[in-house]
Amino acid sequence: NFTSGTNAFYDTYVGYTTNATNNLLNVSGAGTVLTNTNALIVGFDGRGNSLTISSAGVVSSKNGYIGSATNSSGNSVLVTGANSLWTNSQNLRVGSEGRGNSLVISNGGKVANVEGSIGYTGSSSNNSALVTGANSVWTNSGYLYVGAYGSSNSLVVSNGGTVAALISQIGTFGSSLNNSVLVTGTNTLSNNSATHSAQMNPASSPFIQTKKQLVERPLCLACSNLEFRNFQSARSPIS
Repeated sequence: NFTSGTNAFYDTYVGYTTNATNNLLNVSGAGTVLTNTNALIVGFDGRGNSLTISSAGVVSSKNGYIGSATNSSGNSVLVTGANSLWTNSQNLRVGSEGRGNSLVISNGGKVANVEGSIGYTGSSSNNSALVTGANSVWTNSGYLYVGAYGSSNSLVVSNGGTVAALISQIGTFGSSLNNSVLVTGTNTLSNNSATHSAQMNPASSPFIQTKKQLVERPLCLACSNLEFRNFQSARSPIS
């Protein structure tokens, strides 16, 4: 656990091998910093490992992974409290190849990266991200994928939380099914800054029929309840 000072490493692993389970790392307190020149990985090949960033603790890395390999499941990161921050100068993947991994941003915590994904490869399923509470923010300066190749992954933005991305894609490729985004609660915002659009793969989202609809469909701009899902069978979004 880190509770003071700047702590610098090339990589940080929380749960490296297949038998590395239920490990916990805390980064907590104003002035407490964990920096990684390369990557921060919670659950490289292990299960049930977790990272908590709280009480204005700060973590930085080039790339962040929650559930990196196919065996990695049930790993989690919680970023909670005002001025608590996790920054990645490149990518953040919630379920790179693993299943059932999660990211929670709450009570004013903040996460920032270039490209974000929830369920990146075909083996990555049932991963989730929750952004909840006023001033809780997940900023993606590039794309945000909810199910790039993976299936049954989800993003929930609730109770004043904010997700920002250049463009959000839900079910990007044909193999990705049953992914969902739910935006709910007063003053909740999920905003695609470049085109104010959510893109869905029409092969796995039959209710998106044309390129125009695909590009111009707004994900959410200051709405109270909105849900998108990509199903193999035809189904309309709830709005």
